[in-house]
Amino acid sequence: MKGMMEFKVGARTAALGLRFWDPVAAAFVGDGLRVAAYPVADPSRRVEATANPSRAWVFHKLPGLAVEHGEGDAAFWGAPPKTRSYVIEVDDAQARFVPFQLTVDAPARGPLAWTPPAGVTLPAMPPGAVPLFSTATRAVPQGMGVIRADLWDAAAAAPAAWAVLTAAVDGLLGVRGLADAEGKVALIFPYPAPIGGGADGLTGVRLTEQEWPVALAVGYVKAAGKAPARASLPGVLTQAAATLWETWDDLNAAARVKLAPTTLTIAYGAELAVKTAGGKPAVLYVT
Repeated sequence: MKGMMEFKVGARTAALGLRFWDPVAAAFVGDGLRVAAYPVADPSRRVEATANPSRAWVFHKLPGLAVEHGEGDAAFWGAPPKTRSYVIEVDDAQARFVPFQLTVDAPARGPLAWTPPAGVTLPAMPPGAVPLFSTATRAVPQGMGVIRADLWDAAAAAPAAWAVLTAAVDGLLGVRGLADAEGKVALIFPYPAPIGGGADGLTGVRLTEQEWPVALAVGYVKAAGKAPARASLPGVLTQAAATLWETWDDLNAAARVKLAPTTLTIAYGAELAVKTAGGKPAVLYVT
C-alpha cells in the first residue's frame, strides 16, 4: 500500500478513514467492529468500512461522493470535492465496546482528526483517534481495576442511558466510562502506583493489601422521549454534571444523602461496585 496517510490504493483514493482507540488495551482496534456510514438526511444509503493493515477503518465509497478514482495527491487535495456530512455508526460484534455514533464531514485526507470537546481529558489517547468505551460485560484484563455501577435515573424511574461516569483514582484523572442503554457502566483502568508503608514510607504494604481513594462524578442529561439506540459523540462527553446518591428514600427527601467521593476506596484485585442504599436494589441513583 502506498500513500497510507492519504488512504490511496493504486488508483483508488478513499473518501474517509477513522481510527478507534481502546484505552484498556492501549491500542487501535482493527477487528470485530462494524463501522457504517450514511448521509445525514438518508439512513437508507448505508455503506460499511473495512479495516486496513494499519487498523484504520476506511470507506472507499460514500453515497454522494465520487473521490475513489482521484489521484489522492497534493493537487487532488488542494481542490477536493465539496464535503458532505455523514453519520458514522460503530458497533462491536464482540461486545467489548458500547455502541455509539458521530457525525463527520467527508472527504477527508488521511485519518479523520477527531478532537474531544474542550475540557474533556482522555489520557494517553493518540491525537485524532476516536475513543471506544468498554461495555459492562467486557472481561477485565489481569492486573487492572474496575469500577461498576448500574446508573438509575430517579426522576424518570428508568436507567440513566448513556450517562458518563468519571473517576479520579488516587488522583489519576480521566478514568471514564460510558453507560449503555440500560445504564450499566464499567470503568477499567490500570492500578495506580503502590502506596508505600513501613517505617521508611516505602515498604511493608503487600500488593494484595493496597487500597486507593476513588472520587466519582457523573454527567447525565435525560434524552427527550425514548433513549436513542446509540450514544452520540461528542455530546455525551459534555452532559451536565448530575448528582450521585449514597442513600435514597422515596418518601422523605430530607433523608437522602449525596455520595461523598471521600467515602470510596478500591482494593487491589477487588471490583468496586457502587450502589445506593434504599430505593431500588443494586443500582446507583442519579438525579
